[in-house]
Amino acid sequence: MRDHRESSFSNPSAVKRWLQWVGILLCLCSVLLASGFHTITLQLYGWARMYDAYSDAMPSATALTLTFSGVELCGICVLSQELNQDQDDRVEFALGKQTPLALPNLNSPSLTLPKAKSFLGASSPPRNFQEIVLEFEPPPPRCA
Repeated sequence: MRDHRESSFSNPSAVKRWLQWVGILLCLCSVLLASGFHTITLQLYGWARMYDAYSDAMPSATALTLTFSGVELCGICVLSQELNQDQDDRVEFALGKQTPLALPNLNSPSLTLPKAKSFLGASSPPRNFQEIVLEFEPPPPRCA
């Protein structure tokens, strides 16, 4: 008997078919992620968990009303809202009015060097330090 894996990968058409399916799956995942499908899925998961938690303690109609009321948000719902807001901000930034960069004048190149500063005789700028006060005694150091 021949090993099935050996025969399928030794056949070039099978490898080509497998690579096509991998490419299709990668393209599909890319499109779904770019369209925000992951946040929709996360929100659906949050709603399902909220409904499950509410339906254990109350009738299903009340649990359904509380789940979609928006009065109490679970951590998953907050995360989903933050992801949606971040995605909206990124789209707004990408589509916002942008000014083009000014090109330097290449006809007359000039080089300006910064002025040399001497700190030997000058006083250092004032520094603000904050005192750290521990409210507890730190443990003794460990010996290796």
